[in-house]
Amino acid sequence: YPVRSDQSSAPSSHGAEDRRSGDGAAPKGDETRGNKAMGKPHVMKLVREIVRESGMIVIMVLHDLAMAARWSDRVVLLSGGEVAAEGPPEEAITAERLAQVYQVSGTVTRTGSGLAIAIDDIL
Repeated sequence: YPVRSDQSSAPSSHGAEDRRSGDGAAPKGDETRGNKAMGKPHVMKLVREIVRESGMIVIMVLHDLAMAARWSDRVVLLSGGEVAAEGPPEEAITAERLAQVYQVSGTVTRTGSGLAIAIDDIL
């Protein structure tokens, strides 16, 4: 994106360049840039809306299984660089997989808004 002389091209606090068009407008999706008050659920909801409106495919790397389960249509669990499970969250994220992939004992329960994942102990 072109950068006007009155705009910084230094990396933002999020590590990405300040991408603005010649008229200074932020590209769609930059609504969350620099807004620390905006929490993860708000950002995930915004991404979900963009996907629904545009038909775009989004691939994310999340380390929060509950967040991934709540907002993803499909998840991939990796273990040692290999795919340990893949599919809808309710099929891929199970207590058995928590033990296999993360070496923890826990429970996975379906709720109205996704999966509740509780870690009980380290194996």
